[in-house]
Amino acid sequence: MKDTMPRAKIITAAILAPLVVFAMLNLSMLALAGLFVCVIAYTAWEWSALMNVKNVWVRILYVLFIITLLYCSFIIILSSPWFWLYGIIIAATVCWCVSAVLIALYPRLSKIWDKKILVGLLGIFVLVACWDSLMYLLGLGIVSVYLGSPAILYLLALIYFADIGAYFIGHCFGKHNTALAVGGGMLLAMVSICIPRYFLLKGHLLGPEQWVWWVLLNLLTLCFAVVGRLTISMLKQCRHFKNSGWLLPGYGGLLDVMGSLTSAAPIFALGCLLLIR
Repeated sequence: MKDTMPRAKIITAAILAPLVVFAMLNLSMLALAGLFVCVIAYTAWEWSALMNVKNVWVRILYVLFIITLLYCSFIIILSSPWFWLYGIIIAATVCWCVSAVLIALYPRLSKIWDKKILVGLLGIFVLVACWDSLMYLLGLGIVSVYLGSPAILYLLALIYFADIGAYFIGHCFGKHNTALAVGGGMLLAMVSICIPRYFLLKGHLLGPEQWVWWVLLNLLTLCFAVVGRLTISMLKQCRHFKNSGWLLPGYGGLLDVMGSLTSAAPIFALGCLLLIR
């Protein structure tokens, strides 16, 4: 069983990674937007299970409501981009900071997560903010060829490379060295992903003096990614779930993989917004 799970993860990642890269580099902006809607919608379906809702129709209505909010928020941002985008992303960042506090205090405040309405509202908020952040990053492709789809691919590589590094470091040094595993994974991601990306952007979008802010943004992004993953784990533990679903062998559900992205995308988008403007 111990050998089966890592093998399933490797096979799933080997299939998904080329498909994601191909889609990001070849699909049009409209097609990618539709793909993101499908991903967020299925993630919302799995999130509704964490609300401990048994009625299938209620879960379907929850998903449809989030899809409606995705469309409405996108229209609002197009009509008044900076005001609403800043507001949504900053509010999402504050929300994840509160979640980090609740994680630190767990299990003393675990009864908060028993409230279906609270968990449902959190899901609506973080999924819509994730969508808006991804759409903003995608729209940056108009500014430079180094942004847009490559920016999202970079974000995915950063957080999931850190996850992979943390997994293998934890596997080598033991399951009790969590801090060492997470820290080692983040360091590997910074050295292999963050620094080369800075030199690619240097002279095009970032000045030589901005490297400190770039590194800090990537560190914050990785920290928020950890908070997102831990939040999903905390919710699953409160519901006595091992995984959020069964879609991805070795990983569980799509939400098990998306947890890091939902928290990392807003802070990364906010950082890009401040650095590029």
